Amino acid sequence: MFALLPSREAALDVRLQHVLDQFPTAAFLVLPRTGVFLTINYKAAALSEWTRDELLRLSLAEVFGASRARDVLQQFYSIEAGSVRQELGVPLRTRSGRVVAVDLRLSARTEPESGETLVLALAAPSEERQAQERESAQPMR
Repeated sequence: MFALLPSREAALDVRLQHVLDQFPTAAFLVLPRTGVFLTINYKAAALSEWTRDELLRLSLAEVFGASRARDVLQQFYSIEAGSVRQELGVPLRTRSGRVVAVDLRLSARTEPESGETLVLALAAPSEERQAQERESAQPMR
């Protein structure tokens, strides 16, 4: 599924994009070695307020570059293939300059042909989790 490196066929890229667009949360596919986004889904564009093309020209540090940036960026750069990490309340900078707290789930895979590690970052607004927690804490009536 992560086969989006330049050596792949365009048809595979289209299939991957279709799969990412089915995810229920914002999805960012990142090449940590360079800190660039390889692709995103439409929910990532909506959440960040950037267009797909604009986001693909930005770096990780420009999008996840607010407070806690160093710690969060280190998670992207140091995650090993086969690992999954979760970070709560990560600041995501939007096109309008707002900062939105998101819960990130990172998973990594190494491309067999190139040896490149790719990271899939799924992002959901932290307020959704917080609302669910508040609802769960309410006594049953």
